[in-house]
Amino acid sequence: MNTKMLFVTLACTLSLLANYAIAKPNDQRQMRQVFKSLDLTDAQKTELQKVKETFKAERPEKGQEERQSQRETHKAEMKQLMQQSSFDEVQAQQIIEQRAEKHQQKALTRMKMHHAMMQVLTPEQQEQFIAEMEKRKDKTRKGGKNKNKNQA
Repeated sequence: MNTKMLFVTLACTLSLLANYAIAKPNDQRQMRQVFKSLDLTDAQKTELQKVKETFKAERPEKGQEERQSQRETHKAEMKQLMQQSSFDEVQAQQIIEQRAEKHQQKALTRMKMHHAMMQVLTPEQQEQFIAEMEKRKDKTRKGGKNKNKNQA
């Protein structure tokens, strides 16, 4: 019984952490920096801004209260699942699927926006963009700027 509860708790924790690992918030900042480093025309800058605004308008606007409410609902579902005398695998699967579906929709929308932004660039700029992003990812994988700070 205790082993099963430990496994369920671990699985739920890992599923929550996976969302943060996949999201990679630094990618957005890196993309902005790379776009700034490209020699964009005024027309391209305007077009990129339009693409961003289009996707922002399509995104459902959630207030702080709604996000907090969703978090509280998720916490309550998890608490209920963990406090049951026997593990309800169907309920656990539903919770996991709900989270995965939301994450998948966000990722799909983000990919569509990135694709639309790439179409604004010339082929040379696209190559430069891809090369610069790869360079930045390699730097991040190798420890980046703070590499020596951790080796004290």
